[in-house]
Formats: sequence, C-alpha cells, structure tokens
Amino acid sequence: MSDVGIKREIFIEAKPSTIFSYFTDAAKLRLWLGQQAKLEPAESGRIEIDMNGHDIVLGTFKTIDPYERIVFTWGWKGSDVHPPGSSIVDIALKPDAGGTWLHLQHSSVPESERECHEDGWNRNLPQLRDVLTNDGTIGQGAS
Repeated sequence: MSDVGIKREIFIEAKPSTIFSYFTDAAKLRLWLGQQAKLEPAESGRIEIDMNGHDIVLGTFKTIDPYERIVFTWGWKGSDVHPPGSSIVDIALKPDAGGTWLHLQHSSVPESERECHEDGWNRNLPQLRDVLTNDGTIGQGAS
C-alpha cells in the first residue's frame, strides 16, 4: 500500500520569500506553529518545535531551496508510533498573481496519527495565512 500522505494547499497573499522565512526563522515559526522552536535551517540541520508545552516535534531539514521548496523530517520526541524523523513534510511555494500557492505533502504518517495531523495542518496553514495577512505583508505580491 503506497502512502500518498496528507496533502493541503492554500493561497497566501505574500511573496514566496516571505512565506519561506516562516519555515526557517524560529521566531516567525512560533507565530503560527507551536510555542517554541529551535531551527538550524541548513541541509541536515535540526528542527525542534514545542507544540504545546508537552508535545515536541523533532526532525531535520532535508532540502532547502530558497523561496521554492523546503523538505524536512517530522516525528514526536519519545514516541514509538511516530518517532522523530519518521515522516516527511514537503512544502512547495509557487508564485501566482498577488501571492503564492503553498503546497504541503506530509507522507509516512502512521494511520493512528493521520487524523491528528490532518486536523493540525487544517488549523495551522490558515493560521500561517492569517499571521502573514496581519503583519503587513499583504499587497506585496509574488516575486
């Protein structure tokens, strides 16, 4: 059985470079995903996201193609079901008139965790859009 993963897309009225920074800058990532974050935005660099004071995501950056694509591993600290680095999040940014399409694919998520992750991305991607819309980036268009 092949894993097509969780797929989501969202249009954000911001430049790809602006959106990209919200995946590579810990202070910006915290605005839409988690309470705290430690990021080393380079290939093989570490990712640590404290989602809620209890659940910690651990992974590594696999691909960093500035303003176009970010791929990183994902898993939960201390989990036997979905351990650190056991799933892959692939983010592609495609400029379009007035903004950017963000395409997300999260693959290799264990079936028992799928609904939780679908709910999470359904909540967090619109939150990213809202943060970007409210921080003055609206109207900058795509580059």
